Amino acid sequence: MIAPENLSFLESLSPRGEEGRVGLYHASPRDPVWEYVLSALLAELCMDEQPHRICLIGHSHVALSFARHEGALATGEPCRDGAELDLATANGC
Repeated sequence: MIAPENLSFLESLSPRGEEGRVGLYHASPRDPVWEYVLSALLAELCMDEQPHRICLIGHSHVALSFARHEGALATGEPCRDGAELDLATANGC
């Protein structure tokens, strides 16, 4: 059972936000609560919905990175433990 104060805190959180010029979503820009972004197709659809150059999503519990360069479709790959992503180029893990 969850303590009332913990439940109250969780209810106060928003499933979307931004930190500077980075979009933050629990699930996705299309559905900030329930959608799992696990494929390049879903990433492509989400990129169409979000206004930020960089978007961070946590719902999948899988480390992935997706990128879409001008005139191309989104591509992506799983990221290995300890991998770093250069946000200046955002070319993947």
